[in-house]
Amino acid sequence: MHKHLFSNLPIDPRAAAVELARRGFSVFPCNPANKTPLTPNGFHDASSIPGEVAKMFSAGVMIGLPTGVLNGVIVVDIESVEGHGVDGDADVEALAADGFHLPDSICTVRTWSGGRHVYYRCPPEGRASFKFKRRGIEVKGDGGYVICPPSICSTGQFWEVIQ
Repeated sequence: MHKHLFSNLPIDPRAAAVELARRGFSVFPCNPANKTPLTPNGFHDASSIPGEVAKMFSAGVMIGLPTGVLNGVIVVDIESVEGHGVDGDADVEALAADGFHLPDSICTVRTWSGGRHVYYRCPPEGRASFKFKRRGIEVKGDGGYVICPPSICSTGQFWEVIQ
C-alpha cells in the first residue's frame, strides 16, 4: 500500500479520481456545492475501473470515497467549531478521559470546514457507520462515504492531507 492512499495524487480532482481508481480504490463524483453524490445510486455507483471513473467525472466535481470494506478504510470525522459549531476535539478528549483511545491512523485530512477526517484500516469483517453520543464525532464505515483530497468545494475551500 502507498505511504497513504492520497500520496502523489495529481492536483486536478478528475485526474486524482482516475489515479485513485488505478490504485484500486472505488470513487464517485459529488456536487461541489453540497457534497451529495452526482450518480443515480449514490456511493453504490462507485467504481475502481479507471475508464469508467474518467467518464463519470467532469471538471469541478468532488471525489466521493465510500468507506468500509469496499475501500478498506474507516474514517473518524471530527467536526470543528468554525465549520459546524461543534468542538469535535473536546469530544475526542472526553472519550479519552472515559478510556476510549483511537489507534494509529493511516493519515489525517483537513476538511473544507476546518475539521478532520482521520483514516484507519477497516477490519476484514467491516464496520457500520455510526455517530457517538457526542455531536462532534462520526465514524464512517460500511454504508458511508467521505469527500477526499484534492477535492475543492464551490466556495474554494479544499480537503488536504495534513498527517
